[in-house]
Amino acid sequence: MGREKIVGILGGMGPEATADLFLKIIRSTPIKRDQDHIRVIIDSNSKIPDRIQAVYGNGESPFPQMLDSARLLASAGAEIILIACNGAHMFFGELRDALDSVLFLNIMDETAKHCLEKHHGVSKYGLLATDATIRGRLYEKSFNACGLRIEAPDQSNQAIVMDCIYKFKSGIPAEKLRAPLIDAGRSLLASGAEGIILGCTELPMIIREGDLPAPIVDPTMALALAAVNKSREG
Repeated sequence: MGREKIVGILGGMGPEATADLFLKIIRSTPIKRDQDHIRVIIDSNSKIPDRIQAVYGNGESPFPQMLDSARLLASAGAEIILIACNGAHMFFGELRDALDSVLFLNIMDETAKHCLEKHHGVSKYGLLATDATIRGRLYEKSFNACGLRIEAPDQSNQAIVMDCIYKFKSGIPAEKLRAPLIDAGRSLLASGAEGIILGCTELPMIIREGDLPAPIVDPTMALALAAVNKSREG
């Protein structure tokens, strides 16, 4: 194995989700001592504007600050950059084109690959995510390219998902939000989904494996695993 590549996390959207991604990178790295971990640089910029409001034209675009953060990470030595927010991937292509000196890993693409590798026979997934992620068809594009299908919640359940995400970001404990999200997941399973994608980086901190009678896919973990593998390729 050659020299490991340095990983950068473009975070702050929100800060706890950024910490969750870092923790999953740590736990996904095969190690015997501290020095076996890959080097990770984090910019947790919580001042990046709301992605959802920007998509609906109700707020400032997050792209300029996302690009500043990516450039900061690159200047500090990051060679692989991860975006610790699903909705922010609306700007993934612009970011990648504006800074082609580093490798950006796409959470949707890595999740689709993970599903193909780990969940044989599952072809249709229900998606719990923000309005921005669903409206941008971010998971649909990546999953359809792999021959997999995505189904979003109906309007009433989507409103519940959004309410839970914002409440978690505001500090309400996960235990108080788990039940309505599980109900939204059950509704997707009842309509034909065979697995559930937790397509917002806050959701894997609320819903756990075993909460639903079907595979629950954590995109944050899929991204963490991909980052470790890419870094250790040298």
